Amino acid sequence: MQEWEQCYEDACQASGVPTDHVRCQAILTLMEGEGLSNYNSLELSGSHYLLFENRLRDVEIKAIFAFMKDRPALQVIDLSCNNIMDAGAQYVVQYLQGNDTLVALALKGNELTDDACRQLCQAIKFNQALKVLDLSHNQLGRKGAEHIAELLESNQGLDDLDMTCTGVDFPGMASICAVMRRNSTLQTLRMSDSVPFQTVEGELGSHLGRMLQFNSTLKSLDISKIKLRDEGLGHMATKLLKFNRSLTSLTISGNQISMEGAAALGELLSNGTVLAHLNVSSNRLCDEGAINLANALVYNSGLESLDVSNCSINDEGLSALADVLTRTSLYRFHAWGNRFGEESTLKFASFERHPFLKDLDFVVTKSDEDNTLRVAATNPI
Repeated sequence: MQEWEQCYEDACQASGVPTDHVRCQAILTLMEGEGLSNYNSLELSGSHYLLFENRLRDVEIKAIFAFMKDRPALQVIDLSCNNIMDAGAQYVVQYLQGNDTLVALALKGNELTDDACRQLCQAIKFNQALKVLDLSHNQLGRKGAEHIAELLESNQGLDDLDMTCTGVDFPGMASICAVMRRNSTLQTLRMSDSVPFQTVEGELGSHLGRMLQFNSTLKSLDISKIKLRDEGLGHMATKLLKFNRSLTSLTISGNQISMEGAAALGELLSNGTVLAHLNVSSNRLCDEGAINLANALVYNSGLESLDVSNCSINDEGLSALADVLTRTSLYRFHAWGNRFGEESTLKFASFERHPFLKDLDFVVTKSDEDNTLRVAATNPI
C-alpha cells in the first residue's frame, strides 16, 4: 500500500522522527491481513511477534489514523501493549469523536496518564455504540478513576470495562463504586491490582457492598489484589446475600482472605446466591476454609466454576471438597498449588468418570514403577 507508506513518511517528517522502515513494514503486513479487509478490525497489539520489538509510538498512531481517515469505519481497535503516550492517544480521541461504529477499543499496557483518560472519556461520554473498553495497565491514578466515574454517570452503551492495574487508590475506587450504584448498563467490571490503600479494609468492603446493593445489572466483577481481607469480604457478602440477584461471576483472588472470609463465602453460597463462577485463588483459606466451602456446596445448585488454587489447603480440606464435588454440577474446578495427600488424591482419581466436571487444572496419574498415585498440573509452566 503506497498510500500507507506515504502517510507514515509524512507523519515522521512532521514529527521530526526518522522513518523506521521495519515498523512501517510490520504495520503494513498486519493491516493487509483479513482483520482490516474483512472485519473492519484494526489489530496492532505490541504482543504480536511482528511488533514485539517494534512497538507502536505516537508517530505511528498519527500515521495510522491519517491512513484510516478515508477508509471504511472500524468496528474493533486493538492497540494494546505498545508505547503510546498521551500525545498519541489524541489521534484515537479524534477518531472516536462522532464515531458510531466502533464496538471495542483496547489500549491496555501503554503509557497513558489521567489526561489521556480524560480526553477518551469525553469523546465517548454519549457514545452508545462502544461496548468494550480496556484501559488496563496504564497509570491513570485517582484523577483517571474520577474521569471514568463521570463517563459511567452519562454513558449508556458500555457494558465491559477493564481498569486493572491503573494505579487507582482508595478514593478513586470509591468514586467508581458510588457511580456504579446508579449505572444500569455495565455488565463486566475489572478493577483489580490497585495501589495499596491506606485505610481500614472494612471501609473498602462497605463501598463495594453498597455498590452491589443498589446495582442490578452488573454480572461480572474482578477485584483481585486490592487487600480486601476478611472484614471487607464480610461486608460485601452481606449485601450480596440480602440484595443482589444479578452478579454471576466474582473474582477475589490475592486478597489476604482467610478461613473467616471463607465462612462468609460459605454463608453466601448456601443461601440462594446466583453466583455461577467464584475465583478465590491465592488466598490463605487453609483446611477450615475449604471445609466451609464444601459444606456450603451441599446446599448450592447454581455454582458452575470454583477456583481455590494456591490457597494453602491440605489433604483434609481437599478431601472435603472432593466429596461434595461428586454431587454438584460444576464443570470447572481448579485447585493446583495446594497440598494433595493420599486421601484426596485417591478421591480425585475417580473424577475421570464425573458426568460434568471436565475442566481441572490438575491430573491424577499412576506411576508405572510402584502403582502409586501422583497429582500433577495439567498445564505446567
